[in-house]
Amino acid sequence: MPNSTPCYYKTQAELDLLEAIALPELPYPWNQTLPESEHYLDIQEKEFSLSDWLTEPEISQRAKNLFSHFDQIWSRVSVEQSLLDKFAPLVPHDLLNALVKSVKEVASQYQSLADRMVKSVLTILPQWNEEDLQVLARPLAYAMREADPNPLDTILKCGKCWTELSEIEQARLSLVIARYTLYQLSMSD
Repeated sequence: MPNSTPCYYKTQAELDLLEAIALPELPYPWNQTLPESEHYLDIQEKEFSLSDWLTEPEISQRAKNLFSHFDQIWSRVSVEQSLLDKFAPLVPHDLLNALVKSVKEVASQYQSLADRMVKSVLTILPQWNEEDLQVLARPLAYAMREADPNPLDTILKCGKCWTELSEIEQARLSLVIARYTLYQLSMSD
């Protein structure tokens, strides 16, 4: 070995830790009960300046914005998790993630619900014609006389996984998931 360090020390961090433990003459700076720590803490306190801090109203507003942002992120994470929990037995994980990502991207880009659903599904079913998907999406997007009142329950009850479904059933399932995701995202906002 090029240096004289024993081979059982794997990293520099391990060596530093061993040195800190073996050489007790350097005081641990956060142990305030030691008299030697007082000097270190005094230096740190002198370097600390309150002039860089914001005023109380600015801090309050920034805190509200931060927590609002956390709430939005948390609601989106919980929406994604509920989608994964609900549809994971039916749809492969990578397709489901791609569909959810696509729904998020198109959620605000298109006016009609049917357009948003179709554009989302096209990312995972590129072999489909947009007009054909529009035909399948209409009963899901608009109230129609002969439409299934709850297509999600109907699809979940069938119990077939993605590979057992025909292409039309895959497209319909994808549209139902897109519709459900759009609804969940609108509820979380």
